[in-house]
Amino acid sequence: MITITRLPAGPQTIHFDEYAHRKGVRAVTLNPCSPERARILKEDTPYFESTGIDYRSRANFQTQRRSLKRFCKRKGFTEPEWPQNDETVREVVCRYLERRFFMLLATDLPYKERIAKIEATAKFRSKGTAATLDDLMKRYETGFVCEKEVQNIDSRLVVERRGLSALVTAIVYYKYRLGDTSPEIYAKTGIKPPAVRILLWRLNKVYRDMQSGRPRRKYNVLPSAGRKCQWTRDRLQKLWMLRATGHTWKQVGKALGVSHFTAMSARRRYFPR
Repeated sequence: MITITRLPAGPQTIHFDEYAHRKGVRAVTLNPCSPERARILKEDTPYFESTGIDYRSRANFQTQRRSLKRFCKRKGFTEPEWPQNDETVREVVCRYLERRFFMLLATDLPYKERIAKIEATAKFRSKGTAATLDDLMKRYETGFVCEKEVQNIDSRLVVERRGLSALVTAIVYYKYRLGDTSPEIYAKTGIKPPAVRILLWRLNKVYRDMQSGRPRRKYNVLPSAGRKCQWTRDRLQKLWMLRATGHTWKQVGKALGVSHFTAMSARRRYFPR
C-alpha cells in the first residue's frame, strides 16, 4: 500500500514578473520620461510601459568595476615572468630591437655595446624615414596619400629619434612592475594604447622564441646576408631615365627585375626630393 504524506505549504518566494511577460513593454526609453509622463503614455497605449529611465542616466548608476587580474586568472591567463628578471628584460629588449632593425644577433657582446649599435642604427635609419616623410607630405598636399599614412611615418620617426631602448624598457616597467594599463602608459610616454599593446605582444613573442629555440630569419642568421637588390650606379641611372621618360612604376620594376615597390623605395632612398 502506497502512503502519501502531505507537506505543509512553505513560504512563498516566487512572484510573477509583470514586465517580463507584458507584450510591447519598454522598461528603458530612448528619451527621458517622468513618472507623470509614463502614466499618461500608459493610459494612451495600454501595451506601453515605461519606468522613466533613460540611457543617459547610466552615469548616475552605481556600477562595479571588475578586476582585470581576477578575470585573467579565472580565464587561465597569467602574466609573464620574464619582466621580473632584469637580465631577461635586457636580453628580450636587445633581441627585439635587433630584430626590428634587421641586425645580426650579437649575444656574445655586452649589453652596452649592443645598445650603442642599436641606437646608431636607429639614428641612421631615421634619416631615410625623414626623407620618406618629406616625400609623403608633398604627396599628401596633392591628395595622393591619406593622413593616416603620414601619421604612421611621423610616429616611427619620433620613436627612432627618441631612443628605442629606453622607451621599450620604460613600457615594460610600467606595465609589468607597476601594473599600469595601456591608457596610463600613454599618459606617461606618449605612445598610443594600441601601439603599447602591440609592442608588449611582440616582446612576449621574442621571449617565447628564446624559450623554444626557434631560429631567426635567414637574413638575421647568415653573416653574409645583405640586401637582395644591389643598386649600382648604372641601375640608378636607368631607374632615373625610365621615370624621366614617363614610364610607370610597374614598367620600371619590370625593366629592372624588381617589384614596383622596391623601385619606389630606391627612388625615395637615393633621390630624395
